[in-house]
Amino acid sequence: MAAAATARGAEVLVVESDGALRALLCRALRAEGYRVREAEAEEQALELLAHQPGEVALAVLALPSPCTRGAEALDRLLVARPGLAVVVLAGLLQPWERRALLRRGARACLSKPFRLEALRRAVRAALAVAAPSRTGADG
Repeated sequence: MAAAATARGAEVLVVESDGALRALLCRALRAEGYRVREAEAEEQALELLAHQPGEVALAVLALPSPCTRGAEALDRLLVARPGLAVVVLAGLLQPWERRALLRRGARACLSKPFRLEALRRAVRAALAVAAPSRTGADG
């Protein structure tokens, strides 16, 4: 399948402030064949995106508070890299919070705690979907 071949070896950026969790996420994604970059904070992620044009295909973005600053972090990543696939990790998400993050451009949202297999599936699915068009229909 072409999408699977394209996803293998894709570069993934993991943005997570907890060092132990970040290391676990990076190991799990490397085991799936992804090239993984890591950032401790949003600012570090934005810096990396600015200096790695076209490299990063997907970001795994851990949000401490999706209702406030978290959604803004998602917006900034998508402005810095239009079309970037983003999988959001957050504490317990209410259904309306999940919908809001998806409307803002996240490809998937996982509530912590989650199984690594759920992350693997979300990353594969997010990379398999063509980048949504930001022109034309109002969405």
